[in-house]
Amino acid sequence: MRIQFKIFLAILGSSAVLVATVMLLAQWSVARGMLDYVNNRQLQRARAVSAELADFYHEFNSWERLQMEPRLFRRIVLNALDSGPPPQRSALPGPPPPLALLDQQHRLIAGLVPHPPTAIVPIELDGNTIGWLVVPQMHEIRTGFEEQFLRRQRWTLLVIGTALFAVAALMGLPLARHLVKPIRELTHGTHQLTQGNYAVKLTAERSDELGALARDFNELALTLAENDSSRKRWLADISHELRTPLAILRGELEAILDGVRQADTNNLLSIHQEVQHLSRLVDDLHALTTADIGGLQYRKSESDVAELWRDQCDAHQQRFHEAGLELNVQIPAREIEVYGDDDRLRQLLDNLLDNSRKYTQRGGTVNVIANPFPEGVELLIEDSAPGVPNDALPKLFDHLFRVDDSRNRASGGSGLGLAICQRIVTAHNGNISAAASTLGGLVIRVFLPYR
Repeated sequence: MRIQFKIFLAILGSSAVLVATVMLLAQWSVARGMLDYVNNRQLQRARAVSAELADFYHEFNSWERLQMEPRLFRRIVLNALDSGPPPQRSALPGPPPPLALLDQQHRLIAGLVPHPPTAIVPIELDGNTIGWLVVPQMHEIRTGFEEQFLRRQRWTLLVIGTALFAVAALMGLPLARHLVKPIRELTHGTHQLTQGNYAVKLTAERSDELGALARDFNELALTLAENDSSRKRWLADISHELRTPLAILRGELEAILDGVRQADTNNLLSIHQEVQHLSRLVDDLHALTTADIGGLQYRKSESDVAELWRDQCDAHQQRFHEAGLELNVQIPAREIEVYGDDDRLRQLLDNLLDNSRKYTQRGGTVNVIANPFPEGVELLIEDSAPGVPNDALPKLFDHLFRVDDSRNRASGGSGLGLAICQRIVTAHNGNISAAASTLGGLVIRVFLPYR
């Protein structure tokens, strides 16, 4: 069964239960009110009879005459009911109620004691109770005008309940359709996503939970579209990066095989360099994909990063000297302990230093600065020209991204070093960012918490 009809039946069933409950309560309330009205009217009429009997007792000073003349009690009752004020006078034709007169000791004087339930009305004279009047009470209405009134009320309530049920049915179907419409759109949109159509977008104008669900769906579709585009770009970049060294290798080997070039040391060295470049690219791709899937192992312990980074900078001094660059190191001599993996923290600094060495013009300067803070340590790698355009700064940590006009493949990089650095920093609960350097180049800021 479709959800629209399930909602419609739920609304219809709830309406039916509600209407039936209201009808039953209303019928019970009317019947109870009518019963109370009839019983109270009986008591009011009995009080009028009580006043007449009090006058009778005041005149004869006893109940003996009523005991000897039972018909006299009936006349007193009829006279009281016919001559009383409108609230006490019988508004409907019919015999008087079966009343019974009792003396002070509750002995029967006149009339017949009615069947229960009954009520007792005192007969008072000069503040003294001289007798009691037993009045019948009803526990349900079965005959008379009152029963006809209740029957008409039941019929009216049935008509009203049927009309309300019909209105609920007429309103339930469009309401169910209105509620199911965004669900149907969501189902259609989900089907489009499974077909690879990530441009689908749902209407998110509602302010309820379904509107929030539609907005979340649109965010999901946008994220999937971005991930799909990133995946395609990633595959295209990898194929491009691998094709270039392979093309060079093939050209070199074909030239040697065709006899155009000799298989001497210089030509073999050129081929070896391309193999090394290809090997570095494959190693970086493996490291990056391993980090992405959570397979990169970290053996963390308390590590003195100040000493570790000083040693790494010393190891890089010779290469910077050969590249014609000045490496300035400003790392405190005291211990700076960070909970991390020594090998990964060395790899982090190695990648950052290699990045600066490859992409900084000869004669330039690279500064390595470590600043301890209460929450963690800050590492700055700052180099001189060339710089990076501001719009390219957020993309530096993307896979295989290069700034073509300055920091390009001619420098020998694979375009994955900074992406690997980002994974290492993230694994240590830190953050890494890039900005323009005051020296005219680039400054990489790394922040690592102590714990």
